[in-house]
Amino acid sequence: MHIGKNICKVRELLGIKQESLAAALKISQQTISNIEQTQQLNGTTVDRIAQALEVPRTVIMKFR
Repeated sequence: MHIGKNICKVRELLGIKQESLAAALKISQQTISNIEQTQQLNGTTVDRIAQALEVPRTVIMKFR
């Protein structure tokens, strides 16, 4: 499972740009890009992103 790719797919399905997600998380767009290229992320990061995307964590963790 590639968590970063899942985040990217969910974000795109919701019509949210990297810049908007970055602003919600108070991080740079480049950091979002790096996250989306990362296979494994810690739970806290996934939780923060899920909250910013307004989806349950399981949507990101189990997206296919």
